[in-house]
Amino acid sequence: MQPGWYPDPGGSPGYRYWDGASWTTAYADGQPPGMPPQRSRSMLAWVVAAAAVALLLVVTAALFAVIVRGGSDEAAVEPSASATSAPSPSRSAPKSSTPSATAPLPAPTPTRAPEPTSVSVIYFLTVAKSCSDTDTGFDDIDQGTEVEVFDGAGNLLGFGNLGKGSKSDGKCSYTAEFPVQVSPDGLYRVTAGSDSRGFLNFRESDLVDGTLLVMASLGD
Repeated sequence: MQPGWYPDPGGSPGYRYWDGASWTTAYADGQPPGMPPQRSRSMLAWVVAAAAVALLLVVTAALFAVIVRGGSDEAAVEPSASATSAPSPSRSAPKSSTPSATAPLPAPTPTRAPEPTSVSVIYFLTVAKSCSDTDTGFDDIDQGTEVEVFDGAGNLLGFGNLGKGSKSDGKCSYTAEFPVQVSPDGLYRVTAGSDSRGFLNFRESDLVDGTLLVMASLGD
């Protein structure tokens, strides 16, 4: 069947367009604009009936010719007519005009930074004696002297050792850098050398970026 407008095969009073392979979704209630008038359903029925009568006449003539030529011994052969049926119209499902809702993305779960487990201690000690003096007057202070850090309850948090002294302006300076545990009560008590020398006391608020800077001096 040639492409064109034909009466709607679905039974509605309008016309539907046949593109030569299948029925399209194009539909017209009345006579399609710009197209020649289409045959009515009664005309179409008349054409189908006329074609059927013509086919019957052809078959009858063929049977008569076979009987005349072959006599009664030969069986009449009916010609098979292959009828090409038009493809059944397919109605496409109407598209939904409702936009699909997009599920909102879940809010990111905030992650807490892990609590620090250690504190860096930088300990500076200045002794009012030259590093070259054989008798500094502080027998408990020298390279390797232990620097200890305690919490407020007297528990040892960690310790380090003084490095080699360096001479500066007639004085000897020692440095120790080491990590200690975080104090559970927020107090840090620092001492070096003899147990009787005493403590330098600090609080958690004295820490700067997780580092406790301790400045100590002995002598004049």
